[in-house]
Amino acid sequence: MQMFTNFHLVAEYKWGAKMWDKASEKPRNSGIVINSTGENKVWSKGIEIQIADGQTGDIVVLDGARITSSDGVTHSKPWSTFYRDDPKERQPIPGWRSKNDPEKPWGEWNKIDIISNNGSLVVLINDKQVFKGTNMHPSYGRIYLQSNGSEIFFRNLEILPVE
Repeated sequence: MQMFTNFHLVAEYKWGAKMWDKASEKPRNSGIVINSTGENKVWSKGIEIQIADGQTGDIVVLDGARITSSDGVTHSKPWSTFYRDDPKERQPIPGWRSKNDPEKPWGEWNKIDIISNNGSLVVLINDKQVFKGTNMHPSYGRIYLQSNGSEIFFRNLEILPVE
């Protein structure tokens, strides 16, 4: 598998209508995992950029990875999350959006930019910055797309070098 370092990933995505198993009772959930290293398994060490109803742009630390947000908080425990808004206000239902949600209305194409450069991370949703961090470890690795029982479409996915 190819390993990436210092890259700018650009993709467009939109939600489909299908949901499987118990996913239909929860927010749609997908994501892009970057800088995945170690054993080739689901949820290997890496950083997940969440794509989910009302949660797009959250950053999830997986299996021993670590990152420090722009406000100086470091997460390194598995499944610890940087929330882009107050998680107490979230509704655990499909299609829910926060008042400042960067995603477009359901069914429209959204754009995600993920810039990983020398241990720094910047994430933009529809050209709005939703996360900035430093001291990311690992700072290189595999990239994979994931979905938790919700239909999602990706197009125009590019991985560009950052000089």
